[in-house]
Order: sequence, then structure tokens, then C-alpha cells
Amino acid sequence: MFLLIGEAARSKGLFALADVVLHHATWILRWGIYGFALLWLCLVAMGFFAQFQRMSALCLCLLAIGSLVVIVVLQSSPFEAGQLFFLAPCIAVAVMSGWLFARAGGGV
Repeated sequence: MFLLIGEAARSKGLFALADVVLHHATWILRWGIYGFALLWLCLVAMGFFAQFQRMSALCLCLLAIGSLVVIVVLQSSPFEAGQLFFLAPCIAVAVMSGWLFARAGGGV
């Protein structure tokens, strides 16, 4: 989603913006919507089984870190207090899931 916003911001003119939005919309409707739902269900289901909890915690940690990286890379101005407050839940999820991953298997 953030990458789509970045591409839309770089587009020159209304027709280029419409092209970017339509290009991404066709990809999301074709594969992304089903893939995102399937990945989310797999992540949730893995948390219910003891043998998959460590892998689930790692996947959630990597997802949170990846989201943070995308947000930080696309940031064009220095961070302010409000923006850090907005990122706090994602940081908390990354820290807690990393801790759960380390606790479940004794580290890497």
C-alpha cells in the first residue's frame, strides 16, 4: 500500500496517476486479495499450534519490521513525535514477537 502511494506521488499528471492506480488495482484484484487473506489466515492458524508458534512469531516479527522499513524509507522529512507515536504499535509488535520467537526456541 505504501509503495502504491509512493508511485502515485511520483506520477506526472492525472493520466499517469490513473495508470498507476489501475495497474495496481488489477494486480490486487487478480492475486493480492486472495494471497493476503490466505497469508493472514495461515499466520493466525500457526499461532494455535505449539509446533508452529515459533515460526509464527518470526513471521509476525519480520512483517512488522518490513512495514517499519517501508514507512521509514518513504519518509521524506525528519520524524516528529506524532509520527513516532503512530509507529509505536508496529514497534511493539516487532519487539514482542521477536521476544516470543527467542523465548520459544532459546534464540536463533
